[in-house]
Amino acid sequence: MNSSTSKQEESWIDTGLKTQDIGNFYQNFNCKSTQKTYLACVNSLLAMANYLELELKWSDVGGLSLEKRKSVANQNEKVRLVPWLKLFKENKYLTMNFEQVWKELESKIKSHKFAPYIVGLGINNYLSIHRDPHSYLLPREYYEKVVANSNPRINSYGFNLGKTESEFVFARIYPGSIFDKLGVNKGDVILEIDGKDISHMALDAVSDWLKSKDTHKFKVRLSNNKIETWSLDKRSQVLPAVSMKRLPRANNKNLHLISIFKISDGVCEATKGNLRQAIKEKTSGVILDLRDNSGGSMDEILCISGLFVGEKKIYDLVYFNKRFRKETFFSEQVEEYFGPLVVLVNRSTASSAEILAGVIQHYERGLLIGERTFGKGSFQEGEEWPKNNKLLYFQTKGTFHLPSGRSPQLLGITPDVQVTETIASIFQREEELYLYPVGNREVREKVSKRIASVQQCGSSKKEILTADRLLGKALGHIDCIQF
Repeated sequence: MNSSTSKQEESWIDTGLKTQDIGNFYQNFNCKSTQKTYLACVNSLLAMANYLELELKWSDVGGLSLEKRKSVANQNEKVRLVPWLKLFKENKYLTMNFEQVWKELESKIKSHKFAPYIVGLGINNYLSIHRDPHSYLLPREYYEKVVANSNPRINSYGFNLGKTESEFVFARIYPGSIFDKLGVNKGDVILEIDGKDISHMALDAVSDWLKSKDTHKFKVRLSNNKIETWSLDKRSQVLPAVSMKRLPRANNKNLHLISIFKISDGVCEATKGNLRQAIKEKTSGVILDLRDNSGGSMDEILCISGLFVGEKKIYDLVYFNKRFRKETFFSEQVEEYFGPLVVLVNRSTASSAEILAGVIQHYERGLLIGERTFGKGSFQEGEEWPKNNKLLYFQTKGTFHLPSGRSPQLLGITPDVQVTETIASIFQREEELYLYPVGNREVREKVSKRIASVQQCGSSKKEILTADRLLGKALGHIDCIQF
């Protein structure tokens, strides 16, 4: 557990959650009733035990027990539960005493200063299996002050983590960020944070650590093997959610790279301003970078989509409960840009960012290059939790659907030109993370003759070698686009 206190941990204190709020979860008759409730109990206990630096273990001799954690396993929910699923199928679960383990764990939680947070962790990990991975509780105050605060600027160090087999690396560095100014490049290695070796830490632990406070000390190995150590304060910079870079080319031609890092209030207007500036500079093509964009405001997506496709249908909301009618949303934004367009996506392009990419692909307005996207096409609605008015309960209510009728849920958006990034993101897709993701049926999109001709033209060109492989592909294909 980090010594640093995170804002989210503190936000749970005021909710007053107590261990008795979840004690009924771990009654033996409940945990052994079905495969799903068994795994929900296990997932919940694993999460709370891990926070307390303990491990939930099973042996034929000792049964179900808690032990001091020896190492941090770098595992997601799906991988973590596979051995426990095997035990269920072998009927070993029938002799497990969940009540005894909970009694031991409860005594440790009660004396912890962040007991409400640990209880919340238990509830949410139970819901992840018993309901779905995107149904959860969240303190009302934290939601209103942090989550719902759609600030169009980014307050962070301005980089995305990547992971090789044994090292954390810089997978992406935002233009103008602290590390960009320090000369750090994609692929450079983070050796230590605050004097601690992070190579064997869990991904969530590193991410939470970076979020937990505003200052950190980084030890980094650069591409020239030089070791640098910097003490940095993320408050010293506030990055815009949208940036544009001019890419000069031969014959006095210019391309413009527009990167959208976060879809928040005002991002459509910022994107519109960048497009108008690109047009003023007589751009020969625009590359829209949506990599590592986890989504955001659907109102902004309606507007941004319109900048490229005009006043057209953008998406439908389809509720699981058939008593609710499908809701259809159109863009009211007039098309601003009519020239060649390439959209870059990767496995971390998620949610509303996937809708934007899918809309551009559906209307054949541009060429998608990169990796199949994350596959988050479900939507949640929050309401006050009946048991505690200081908590909001978010439940998955249905799925987003593109104009074709296809939903990106679980399947993601498949690019027209598939290219794997040279450094794998630490983020995994929906189906890789969860044992019981929200399902979907596959509907294959047909490749149009226009897209096929661009694919063929681009593949015949010599690949432009850059440190950014996807950008290199975009530079090679954009001259082929005659939309």
